[in-house]
Amino acid sequence: MSFTYTYLDLVGSVSTGGLGGALWIDTDYIYTSAVVASINYIAKYLKSDLSLVTMSPDVVQLPSSIWGDDVFIYVVAYPYIKKYQKSDLLFATQSPEGQPVNLAIWGDNTYVYAGKDDSPNVLRKFLKSDLTFVTSIAGACSYLCGDDFYLYAAGFFTMKKVLPSDLSSVWDISYYGWCRGLCYDDAYLYTTNSSNSYPGEVKQFIKDDGTYVGTTPSPGGYYAGKCPICCDDTYLFAGFNTYIRMYNKTDLVRIKNKSTGIYIGSIASDPEFVYVNGASGSLRKYRIITFSAAYYPSDAMARVSSIRRIYRPGLYRMEVALGDLGFDWDVSEAAMKKITEAVKEPEVPVEEPSKKPEPLTELDWKKIIEQQQSSEWYKAMTQPLPTWATKTTTPYQGLNIAQGIKPKPTDSVVPTPSVPTVATRTTALSPFASLFTSASKAIKNFFGL
Repeated sequence: MSFTYTYLDLVGSVSTGGLGGALWIDTDYIYTSAVVASINYIAKYLKSDLSLVTMSPDVVQLPSSIWGDDVFIYVVAYPYIKKYQKSDLLFATQSPEGQPVNLAIWGDNTYVYAGKDDSPNVLRKFLKSDLTFVTSIAGACSYLCGDDFYLYAAGFFTMKKVLPSDLSSVWDISYYGWCRGLCYDDAYLYTTNSSNSYPGEVKQFIKDDGTYVGTTPSPGGYYAGKCPICCDDTYLFAGFNTYIRMYNKTDLVRIKNKSTGIYIGSIASDPEFVYVNGASGSLRKYRIITFSAAYYPSDAMARVSSIRRIYRPGLYRMEVALGDLGFDWDVSEAAMKKITEAVKEPEVPVEEPSKKPEPLTELDWKKIIEQQQSSEWYKAMTQPLPTWATKTTTPYQGLNIAQGIKPKPTDSVVPTPSVPTVATRTTALSPFASLFTSASKAIKNFFGL
């Protein structure tokens, strides 16, 4: 039996000291918050090994959101947007007084957009070059994302599509579900939704018109805090409390519920890895592993607290924990090398049905008889025996040794014609000469001859 399985393998972790408020990645680096001696900074880490590259020289408020372009990163640190050079994190500029922001941030080639959700809810627009304030509109905008043409802003129960030029709405919808995160791909928008009374789940909407598509079929847990979400071409990754929930984008089916042991404040992904910043001050990197393998249920071993199996070939361990923990398989590196190779079911040789021998014809039997009669052994055994071998004895009046038959007392003894002497017959049976000589002596002794 074969199957395909995808899971997340922790490959790196580093302490940031921060509270996991913000995270953004580019091709080679991770930008997030860090805390040293209770002071907040912006930190830059290598994606490859999570080693620290540099930190910003200035003190900032706890960042709530980070976004970047090819040259700069833009950080929402209440009440400002702060701009830093990506290369060395040197401070460049910040937004003006009187236009506070405290939530999500997004940008395009000319502008950056940031939200404020404190009476009233406002979406603000700034020039990227010097962060000069441009305009704003009222409306919920706790979470932002965008493509080359539009902005998408979500509040707790609403979501809208916005024209960047004047921040006017293309569509504006309300839906049931306390929004906790927002991301998009080429065709859809995805929101995380949860509260103290609403189970954690992901909803899907069409980008063009805001049409609701569906909800993940396996909600679980009640989380009142932020539930960040991101996606790649195949999967959705959502942070619910201390778990990374992994979903198929095609059907929203949850395929993984990875426990991290840290409260997930932010999440990002690329085609190979998922990165999370935990509120406990831990930056973690998980490898996305997908493999196909064959297994044999007869090799399964079980324990009471969970189902743990060892299969061959591959000798990997599968653990299916109970309840909301979902699936959690621990696979050694050596075993993975074997599993990811082509694993084939053992081939059982097919035995062809045996063919019955064809019956012998009359001509076949004649040939066999002729071969037997022409053999030296047959000639020797059919020669008449000497007279002493047929001498009459009481009560049987003779013994026919050649045929092994004991005649009845009433049977007459047939006279034995003259036969060649033992010496003559011994010469004809040269291979058996010594055997017959010994046998003759033994018979004579037995009958007292």
